[in-house]
Amino acid sequence: MRIIALSGSPAAIPALNHLFMSDMLAALICPAADVSSEVAPLEVWAAGKGVPCWRVEQAGLETELTELIAETSPDLLLVYGFPYAVPAHLPESFVYGAWNVQFTLQPDHQGSVTIHQLAGSGADAPILQQSGLALLSSDYGGTPINQLSLVSVVMIQAALRTLNLPEPRPHRRFGASGFAVAS
Repeated sequence: MRIIALSGSPAAIPALNHLFMSDMLAALICPAADVSSEVAPLEVWAAGKGVPCWRVEQAGLETELTELIAETSPDLLLVYGFPYAVPAHLPESFVYGAWNVQFTLQPDHQGSVTIHQLAGSGADAPILQQSGLALLSSDYGGTPINQLSLVSVVMIQAALRTLNLPEPRPHRRFGASGFAVAS
């Protein structure tokens, strides 16, 4: 499984890290600097992991993504806190289409995470995973966005399991136990 991620939010880092450790993350595309000031942590994370990462403008997204699809033959597009619209026909270029991860914060310390299939041509977007939860106080559980971010990792894992893929292998720098191995 090879995944291209589109993100402009550091909230995606736990999910990106999971995909990287499972050897699934092929590349990361972030919005242009003038659109998102939150891209720097994503770029630092990607550079530290050796994940190809670059910024694009809305006008160049289709061209860049089409070239990346041709070069990497990815199976899935994961959209996670990305401010630009994905051209409606592009999800069809992926074996498993495109998934969008969304958070909702509600009053009284409630939140939800939804993962839905991006559907082209105005079709309904089927929900793949959805969970509402009570959020802990920031004193105990970190910010609400951090809490939802961590929950999204479990939900992405669950959504990937529905595809009946072989179990992901640990990243090549780690053994089956998850501990680093000598190179």
